[in-house]
Amino acid sequence: MLEGGSVTFSYFGCEPGSIMVLCYSLAGPGPTSFTNITLDLSPPIGSRPPLQINSYGTAQLGPLPIPSNIIVGDQLWFQGVQVSLFGSASYFTTTNMIPVTVQ
Repeated sequence: MLEGGSVTFSYFGCEPGSIMVLCYSLAGPGPTSFTNITLDLSPPIGSRPPLQINSYGTAQLGPLPIPSNIIVGDQLWFQGVQVSLFGSASYFTTTNMIPVTVQ
């Protein structure tokens, strides 16, 4: 991630037709537990709007502009949450947490 630039997140190997939510933290790694899932992020945890995974199990979010308040040296932590829907049931899985230092 470059200050003032943009970033694109790509998802591969996901459950086709599932929903992916990109979560992020400026506070550091977790864990933080919720009712159905534990994230490797520390509160406050933000998120982007849900993204539909295509029939190939892939999706792309971006390019997204990096906010002007994010500057060189800032650290950010990202993690995806996949929501798979089966009838009236759903289950959650997470991607690996990715730490990033803005360049």
